[in-house]
Amino acid sequence: MKKPEITETKTTTNSKDEHWKTQAPYIAPGKSHPHGDVFHKKIRGACQCGQVTYWLSKDEPLASKFCHCRDCQKMHGAPFQWAAIFHKEDLAFDNGVDGLAFYSSGKNLQGHDLPCK
Repeated sequence: MKKPEITETKTTTNSKDEHWKTQAPYIAPGKSHPHGDVFHKKIRGACQCGQVTYWLSKDEPLASKFCHCRDCQKMHGAPFQWAAIFHKEDLAFDNGVDGLAFYSSGKNLQGHDLPCK
């Protein structure tokens, strides 16, 4: 049996792909947030290198879970991932939002393009 041919998929970015940056919680610093002035900063968070920082307006998540699905395994390079679930409007980025990129494991690409590596 002949093996299927592997082809490289090249992704392009267009304005539709960038639309998510204008929605909560990805609104850039200085832009109006859906909560306006009522967003109360309670918990500060950051990525491992500290380039991306954010605030949560809630003390506790709506839920938390371990996920063992194949997509989470691929995305995190681990047998599972732990997720704390918050409403998008309860999270606001205050630094590094311009370096964020939406990642989808469904594009059959191997590897990650992180802004800090």
